[in-house]
Amino acid sequence: RQLYFPMKQWTGVHALHIANLESSGFVALPQPSAGTVSGTVYGPGLEPLEGANVNVSGYGVLSVVTGPDGAFVMPRVPGGWQRITARKDDYRTTVSDAVYVEAGQTVSIMLELEDSSPPVLTGTPAVGEGIGEPVQATVSRDGWLYLVPESVLPVPAQLEAAAVSTSVYAVRTGVAAHNPAFLDTSGFVEGRYMLYAVDGRGRVSAGSPVLLLSANQSVVDNEDPLVRYAGTWATTRNDDRHIGSSAVTATTDGASLEIPFYGSRAQLLGVRFHTHGKAAIYIDGEYRTTVDNYRASWKAQEVIFDTGPLPEGAHIIRYERIGEKNPASSNYFIHFDALRIMTAAQLPPIANRVGEGPVAIGTPVAAASSKSATLYLVPRSTSVSRSAIEAAGAAANGASVTVTAAAYGLLDTIGFSPGLYSVYAIDAKGDVSEALPPIPVIDPDETIVDSAGPVVYYSGTWYTTSNDIRHIGNSAVTAMNDGAYVDIPFYGKRAQLLGIRFHTHGKAAIYIDGEYRTTVDNYLASWKAQEVIFDTGELPAGLHTIRYERIGEKNPASSDYLVHFDALRAINEP
Repeated sequence: RQLYFPMKQWTGVHALHIANLESSGFVALPQPSAGTVSGTVYGPGLEPLEGANVNVSGYGVLSVVTGPDGAFVMPRVPGGWQRITARKDDYRTTVSDAVYVEAGQTVSIMLELEDSSPPVLTGTPAVGEGIGEPVQATVSRDGWLYLVPESVLPVPAQLEAAAVSTSVYAVRTGVAAHNPAFLDTSGFVEGRYMLYAVDGRGRVSAGSPVLLLSANQSVVDNEDPLVRYAGTWATTRNDDRHIGSSAVTATTDGASLEIPFYGSRAQLLGVRFHTHGKAAIYIDGEYRTTVDNYRASWKAQEVIFDTGPLPEGAHIIRYERIGEKNPASSNYFIHFDALRIMTAAQLPPIANRVGEGPVAIGTPVAAASSKSATLYLVPRSTSVSRSAIEAAGAAANGASVTVTAAAYGLLDTIGFSPGLYSVYAIDAKGDVSEALPPIPVIDPDETIVDSAGPVVYYSGTWYTTSNDIRHIGNSAVTAMNDGAYVDIPFYGKRAQLLGIRFHTHGKAAIYIDGEYRTTVDNYLASWKAQEVIFDTGELPAGLHTIRYERIGEKNPASSDYLVHFDALRAINEP
């Protein structure tokens, strides 16, 4: 007997044996001639589908793959009636109606695959929202969007039951594919929730976690149910030196905790002691810093880490023991007591400036505040207190202007003395912003900027040599540590930086207006003052800043890495 498969052809003479009858011979049928099948495979919405596998049904070896336009051409298809199969991962396999393939001819067909993958959520909250704020998401397919407690199983019946229950904090809304949808969280309680989408065929998306947090919470205690721990932590209770009379200590490396909060800034509080080690800090999944919890004497409610200003909203701090410590510490413990939260209304204003670099006397400084406030431009030496800043702002070398949030104000410098000035914002509560980087206010007619001049800004350790007539102005400075730099503002078309070269001197980097220009070698076998260390060459006429930085490199012949600054000569003429 012979088993029949359409892809197999018997080319010999057939012999059929029937019981109790004589055998009979048959003449072999001719091999059918081949033709070509071409066409296009489409996905949902008649979008051309690339990468679909197309074959003649029953002929696994006769297959092709669709191109970027979804098209295919399949030659050598046996003549006669055939069906064409198309398949692709995450799509439901489809088989065409029977098509007749004629020898040497091409027949065209269209195949459509239905997407069998679950719907996809995008545009979901990175962490969560405040209670009462809408939760937004976009779904890849028409259907329903659900926000349910994380304990609800991702099964359509369970999701629907939760959404319609009056005893469960859950909500749903109908969604159109690729259009943002919003879920109202009014009346919800704090907790961990999940977003799911369900399409018209009952397929459920992967879940997206959402934290709903109180916008009015000022402290997250270590025993708050939303704080999640990993690894081994020991709990201390009934100790009123801690907030809430309890605290926790990580006793194994890799132990971590995650603290969710809603606000604009937070401070992580804990114990520092001589048995404590280092910890890594992450905010919203991004590494921020490593903190050292060592302190010679025991102290509770220490600010271990301050986030600084953050966008107001939901955030997560991760605090992790990393198995490192200060050499003076005897162990690697890290400790968590509570998280103190501040909202935008509680934070001091944030001042910011339009532009950068020096300004000429008489040119206003443009600045703004994150809150309605009064802006002040005062000498950098002014004490950081409301009374001192207000007094300085009303004095001869001060200015002030009242602004609304994010609106810019102009701070006049007419009549100012040359020097370094700071901008502050003070709000209606009297809270003072942090100072902006110092702003040099300069005399544009000044041709020599001395090392002791009031407009020069130093960072790092510099040693001053005074009463030495070999230097301009009888003084000069020397950078004593790597990374020390000086910023020298001037007005002109060109400038020359003057200093000492000697066999104890090293190399320095030169920047003009924030851009690296070159590295200079200050080595010279014999001591020489008022050397031209660097010449800018021609510059656009106007305000500029030269940064001169010790970089910890030297000529092999030099015995040290010192760099020296005497003065800057500004050149205004061609």
